[in-house]
This record gives sequence, structure tokens and C-alpha cells, in this order.
Amino acid sequence: MSDRRARLLIEVARASAACATPIQAARRVAEACALHAPLVGLSLAWREGEELRLAQAASQGDEWELSEALAPLPAGLAEALRAGPREVGLAARLAPLAAEPPETRALFLPLVTRAGVGFAELSLRRPPSWLREALTLEALQSALAVVHRTCAVIGRVAHLSREAHAESRRLRDQLAAERPRFVARSPQLLRALERLEAVSPFPTAVLLRGESGTGKSALARRLHERSPRRDQPFVTVNCGALPAALVESELFGHERGAFTGAERRRRGAFARAGRGTIFLDEVGELPLPAQAKLLEVLQEGTFTPLGAEASQRSSARIVAATHRPLDAMVARGELREDLYYRLDVFPIEVPPLRERPEDLPALVEALLGEIAARLELDELRLSRAAHRRLLEHSWPGNVRELRNVLERAAILARGVVISPAAIELERARGAAPRVGARGAEVVSFAEASRRAIAAALSACEGRIYGEGGAAELLELKPSTLQSKMRKLGVERRPFQR
Repeated sequence: MSDRRARLLIEVARASAACATPIQAARRVAEACALHAPLVGLSLAWREGEELRLAQAASQGDEWELSEALAPLPAGLAEALRAGPREVGLAARLAPLAAEPPETRALFLPLVTRAGVGFAELSLRRPPSWLREALTLEALQSALAVVHRTCAVIGRVAHLSREAHAESRRLRDQLAAERPRFVARSPQLLRALERLEAVSPFPTAVLLRGESGTGKSALARRLHERSPRRDQPFVTVNCGALPAALVESELFGHERGAFTGAERRRRGAFARAGRGTIFLDEVGELPLPAQAKLLEVLQEGTFTPLGAEASQRSSARIVAATHRPLDAMVARGELREDLYYRLDVFPIEVPPLRERPEDLPALVEALLGEIAARLELDELRLSRAAHRRLLEHSWPGNVRELRNVLERAAILARGVVISPAAIELERARGAAPRVGARGAEVVSFAEASRRAIAAALSACEGRIYGEGGAAELLELKPSTLQSKMRKLGVERRPFQR
């Protein structure tokens, strides 16, 4: 009988080496055992928390019926595992198969490994005596322990992989929800986006110029995502928020002991960016020593960490942004001229919100949707009067100010419709409009006309003709209004409901 036992164990060992999943293990081990024993069925069980995962194979002539399920933990599992491998009757089975012949006996094999706890049950019709010997059962137990351990580890890896994919999807969804939506109806912003799309495939340095709050950082990320570097890091450095003493360390890194307090080596932004994109926000705030090192990166593609002897290569694409007139800074000696020309290879002007009123209705709708989702509020909308109030404002803080105003309004509103009373407007610092001698805001005639037309179209939901239409509100002929709209670049579509 020793030869038959050896052949059985060899077949089970071969099967265990090729198993990757519990259901696959049940089939292959059952096929291996059936070559040398009258096997009716096989149950493999793994404990998962307070449940038992079962993988079963039941003989159906030349085929095996496979099943997998979760079941409650058997009441006597702990005692059965301690009792060791043995032959049991149907009444003592822990994982019985359906429709077993009455003469069936079971071999119970505890499987306790570092990967977890489980057992195997082999259902046999009149099992031969050699198969019921303790030596055979112990050898089978050892062989199946390999199956148990392999499937448990692979199952754990698969579980972690599923969790990682789920977390990845969650983060992608969160990023998509948090990513600013680009509402572009105005010719000015459309031109900026066209230039951005044109330059995105190339490694050319890009300079985003525009007032604070216009969305330069969002455009920089959009540029990165449209480029071949989209799968590489996107690293942002706010040059205006860094203390002068730490600018070079933040950008280029430092070695241990490079200065007082440098207790460990630190990788700078250029090293972290690798072959991705580095976004230098408010680049005009860099001190002159850091400007010289930045110029080295732009010219030579190298940088030297503080305290290091050797230079490092940089393949990162540089996208810079500023709200300051860099040419005037060059004239005052605040910015290196050679650095200015290296940064200004491909400038993109980002228009302020007051110059693109046709974007406002759709932008308000998009921002209200994001705010309502984040604050877990019902769907929000503005009353017509509230819309008019927003259109009449000059938005010195641009989209950032608009977002803040809408979030305050969403909190103050009593219901889903936001009234003018909930709209709290205030001027943003450092972005004041032009004023006259008596302090009144001064805008161009074209800008004033554009605002008036936008306000009228918003109040009339884009309707031009007829009683209560925009032409009547502005006391103009419809044909005259349409002519002015074409001349000023105001479109009717964004205001239609």
C-alpha cells in the first residue's frame, strides 16, 4: 500500500503547486485524489473572520461540480481542529456535500498554518484501509497545508489588490470632483485654452500671466494632464509663501549638514518632479540668488543641492505663473533679465473674471454643484435678482472670490433658492479696479456695455425679442443689441435656461 500512498501524495503535491484560487484548488486536488481513491467529493475551508469560506468539488461522473460560498463557523470547529486528522462519519461532518451516498465516509484534515486556519474533508465511498492509516492522513495533511497556505496568501494579495483598486478609483473620483471645471464661453478664455492645448505636447517653458484667483494653478495642472508627462509627478511650489532662507532648499534640496538644522538629506522640488512638471506659482517673488540657480536649470538642465559637490540632471518641464508685471520688475532690477526671457518663451494670458461675464452663469452653476456636494446640501440655484447682483460685481478676487461668495451664500440661504440677501460681496485686497479722482470705479465703455448686456440677458434668460426681453430692458432695438453683442463678443447661449 505504500506505493499507492506515495503516488497519491505525489499527485496531490503536483496539484497544490498549480493552485492559485480556492475553487481551482478544490478541482485540482479532487482530480488528483480521484486517480488513486474512490473520491466522492472534496471540501476545502478557510476561516475568514466569523465566517467560513468553502470551496467544494462534487463528483458528477467524469466531471466535477464546483461551488464556492461563505458559511457560518461550525460550532465544534475548535475541538475538531485540536483532535487532529481522522476518519469521521456523516454525522460528524463539518462541511457536508449534497447528495452523498449513505456508505460515504470522510477524512477530516485540520489545516493550521501561519497564513490562517482551515480544514479539508475528503468524502470517499468505502475508503480503503491504507488511506485511513494515520501515516497517510498526516502526509495528506502536510500536502494540503501547502495548498491552504498558497491560496490564503494569494487570496490576501487579491484582497489587498481589490482594496488598492477601489482606493485608486475613490481617489480618482475625488480628484475629478475637486478639480476645477473649466467653463469657457468667452473669447479671451477660449484663446488661452487654445494656446495651452497647442503647447501641451512640447517641453517648452510656459508662463501663465493673470491676476490672483483667475485659476492659473488649475490651468497649469490641465497643461500637465494634456502633456505626455501626465503619468509623471506634478509638483507645485508657491514661491511667494517660502521664507527667503528656505527657497533654495525647497527648490533644489540640501545635503545633511549643509546649514544649521539640516540634520538629514532632503530632496528638492526639482528632484521630486523627475520627468514630470514643476509649477512655480508667483515666480516673481523668488530672491535673486534663487533666480540664478533657476536660470541654471533652464539653461543647462542641471541643479546643485545645497552642500552638494556634484550637479544633478533635471528633465522636469517648468510652468511658471505670476500676477506681477515681470518686465517692470526687470526694469527695477528685481528680476534677472535673462531669467525673464527663459520663462517667457510661451506666455498665456489668463483673463480676469470681469472681462468674461458670459462665463459667469455656467461658472456659477458648476461651482454651486461642487459646493452643494461638498457641504452635503440639496441642489442650489440662484434667484434672478441674485444673478443680476453677481453680474453687476467687478470681481477683483476673480474665480476665487466667486467661489467664496457662493459658499457663504449656500450656508446663509434658507432653502434651495439663493436670494440677493445671501450674497455678501467685498473687495479682494491687492486687486482693486481703476478708480477716478473721487474714488468711483472706472471701466472702459466697452466693458460697461458688456456688463449691462450680460446682466440683461441673465435677467431675461437669454431672450432678446418681445416684451420683457433684453432689448426692451436696455431700450434698444433687437437688431442693435445683436450687433453690439457680436462686436463685444457676448454670446446669448450661456444665459439661456
